Amino acid sequence: AYPLAGGEPAWSAGNEGDSYSSPLVATLDGVPQILLFSGSLVGHDLQTGAELWKFRWPGGHPHIAMPVVAGPTDVILSSGYGTGSGRVRIRRDDSGKWSASEVWKGNRLKAKFTNPVPYGGNLYGLDDGILACLDAETGGLRWKEGRYGHGQTLLVGSRLLLLAEDGSVVLVDPNPE
Repeated sequence: AYPLAGGEPAWSAGNEGDSYSSPLVATLDGVPQILLFSGSLVGHDLQTGAELWKFRWPGGHPHIAMPVVAGPTDVILSSGYGTGSGRVRIRRDDSGKWSASEVWKGNRLKAKFTNPVPYGGNLYGLDDGILACLDAETGGLRWKEGRYGHGQTLLVGSRLLLLAEDGSVVLVDPNPE
């Protein structure tokens, strides 16, 4: 991290290996922090770079999708290449000690190049190129259909905008049914 004025680093952190996932500033359990998703998901103090907590995440390939904040203490992760998705709960106890624990993990919603989209208590995204909807609380599959390849998924208002691998653009009304 660099200060706004000056060219010397304020701090540096992280040694988890390769990642294409962008860093994310998030407030978890009331504390602003920066999340790095590479070999693990790691929360760092914004001011010092100190590691607050770490959650190991499987996968032999660099992660690409960004973590998705799902409430005041939860983060959703997704990775391609057979890994799948999961929900992690980040908490700080009364003594200030942090913990990161798995809420659920499954082999659905294996996002390779795009971030899962939370909407209405559900997660939408490309699961190895097929659009899928998961219950964000449980990770249960609601449906999986429509072959779009490894494209991009965005929420625009109340609709999903999909850029398919073949270049076509599709609007989808997100519906868990």
